[in-house]
Amino acid sequence: MLASKKIIMWKLAVFLLGATVGFADKGSEAVAVDPPKVDANLVTTVEDVKEATQLAEAIDSNDTNLVAVAIAQNKTNIVEAARAISETNFVASVKADEDAGSWESIFSKENRSRMQVNFYLKDGLYYELKRDNPSDKNVLKSIFSEKRRITGRVGAKVHIDAGGFHSGGDMPDVNHNSTTRRIRLSTYGRTYLFRPLTYGVEYGVSNGDYSFSNGYLWFHEIPYVNSLKVGLFKAPMSLEYMQSSSSTLLMERAAPVGAFVPGERLGFQIGGQLYEGKGTLLGGFFGQTADDKDGDTSDSYSRFVSRGTWLVMDRPESKELVHLGISSGFQFSQGDGTRYRARPGSYLAPHLVDTGELGGDQAFTYALEAAWAKGPFTVQGEFFNAFADDEADDTHDFFGGYIMGSVFLTGDSRPYNRSNGTFGRVKLKRKFSFKDRHLGALELTARASYIDLTDGAVQGGKMSVLSTGFNCYLTQQNRLMLVLGGANVDKPDSNGELYFVQTRFQVEF
Repeated sequence: MLASKKIIMWKLAVFLLGATVGFADKGSEAVAVDPPKVDANLVTTVEDVKEATQLAEAIDSNDTNLVAVAIAQNKTNIVEAARAISETNFVASVKADEDAGSWESIFSKENRSRMQVNFYLKDGLYYELKRDNPSDKNVLKSIFSEKRRITGRVGAKVHIDAGGFHSGGDMPDVNHNSTTRRIRLSTYGRTYLFRPLTYGVEYGVSNGDYSFSNGYLWFHEIPYVNSLKVGLFKAPMSLEYMQSSSSTLLMERAAPVGAFVPGERLGFQIGGQLYEGKGTLLGGFFGQTADDKDGDTSDSYSRFVSRGTWLVMDRPESKELVHLGISSGFQFSQGDGTRYRARPGSYLAPHLVDTGELGGDQAFTYALEAAWAKGPFTVQGEFFNAFADDEADDTHDFFGGYIMGSVFLTGDSRPYNRSNGTFGRVKLKRKFSFKDRHLGALELTARASYIDLTDGAVQGGKMSVLSTGFNCYLTQQNRLMLVLGGANVDKPDSNGELYFVQTRFQVEF
């Protein structure tokens, strides 16, 4: 009995080890091809490709010997490549199963059996729900078969911030403060329901307010539209905003991002990857926001948002790429209409520029984005332009942008997530260790941003911000952050500066 449990856990460990990256980035799409392709970012030599293929066959056949050897030798890239091949085989087998019988047979008496739940603990609690009789010849006709199991990860993240401020000119004093920026519990996973499906739910507290930040179902391999995502999630706009809050370069996103992006909203979205991960194209229809603290605070009952990206340069062998993107959003407002406001890169500081409620019923926003990355270096920038009507149907023009960069002093690099056209979570070469006298990954960052919310009768103000930071990644999930910054605010009735130093302790599991 103990031996069989160990086999089950080894198998689940390998599957979930490979799935970790996909879950952390909110799901990835499986594509059935024959023969299966191996991701060039994971394996580059013929020997590695051969070993990954053999390991995938071992995963499919429940042979844990090769798996155990690969894990012991720390061949994470080989395991991930094998997992990708195994997932491709999974989709192919599911399609074959669909051709073999009708859905009425799924719930027949001969297909009913007890369910089996497995758990695995590594950087979070992973779970697997499947049938307990994989030897049954009819098992592939069940939703919870060996190939149609539900797998997922239960996790949590905690961001604790503290900051000090110094005001100058006409700027009012800002108190030194600390807060729990985020405490969130989440689960992300995958299964099969008519189509390959990924799902996510995230709930927590931010500065004392409880809310959902994610709650969606994402169906993949949908004919003509690639995928369909429904629920509460980020509307697709902006390179920096689409990145997880746990992998941004500085503690908070740039001021123009905070002012102009739609935020997390209820809606649906179609689209996905293009040309084997060279680009992405997403578009959707969205309604009300669940939390008005991130993104624009417009009281909109409907808006259309879209984003497209493309890798104009893609050199995996040298870890060099050039990313370009464009996004847009058109909204119909109600009540008090459109409103844009921004903080100076610190959540502990107030909104220093603010248009107030404009009262109009329409607004249009577009954004341009570009990024370059090579090895430990990353540079990215964005430009935003918004046109919003007021109560008198006059159209006002607001804009802003930023440029920022980072360099890893320890030679680590920031991976690119092809499923949504953003940069993903850093993969450390070495974790923090007292025994080995290693600090993990060390990163220097810097950013300059500008936003103008003044046009005509609307005097929201202008703000420029300079920030620099230092990040210490203890593990892939946990890091310490330090940010120094200064903002200059120009309003018709006041001018002033706000200088700040802030830190964050970030823990995830």
